[in-house]
Amino acid sequence: MNKKELYKQARRTLLLAKREEFSKYFTDDFTLSGSEVWFCTPNDEMTGLFAVEHYSRVCRNDYLTFDVKTELLEQIEEGDCLVTSFVWSGTPRPNYLEIAGGMPGIFVEGANPTFKIVIITHFRGDKICKEMSVHNTIQTEIAFCNGDKKATIDKLTHVFDVFEVANERFKSGEQFIPDPSEKIRDFKINISEGDFAWK
Repeated sequence: MNKKELYKQARRTLLLAKREEFSKYFTDDFTLSGSEVWFCTPNDEMTGLFAVEHYSRVCRNDYLTFDVKTELLEQIEEGDCLVTSFVWSGTPRPNYLEIAGGMPGIFVEGANPTFKIVIITHFRGDKICKEMSVHNTIQTEIAFCNGDKKATIDKLTHVFDVFEVANERFKSGEQFIPDPSEKIRDFKINISEGDFAWK
């Protein structure tokens, strides 16, 4: 199986929370860093299956608030490295407050955020040993607030408060993001394979 196919299968495993297959695609010392980690760790790094579980929750949690679509732009393979760029876009669910538990300050009503993400993935043999994701954070927050300057500042203030809680939980060995599996099931949210089974 080539690296592009391995990455696609690993991503599917994360999005469908197939925990029994995590160790099939990720090394025991897997390291995660970048935009999905920096907000809840003091050194922008998370390791092991704890990091894989966090990554799975981050990916799936987006679906509680948005009908998510991803469009693959490019994948470049070189040695043990695969670079993937894609467009993430989300249409807010009409009942997102009910699903997400009523979280204010997440985005402005009517916003349909769209932004580009680049993921750098390193492999050791047939498993992923390291991954870093990057995107323009300020551009992303502005997109979530539909270009509203005051709303963006309010959201960032809210986010900083959340970061403090996230860091404390990480230090005590707790997952910060609640497992969204139950809500995905109860609200019959479909994480369509078409959204992540890139060709």
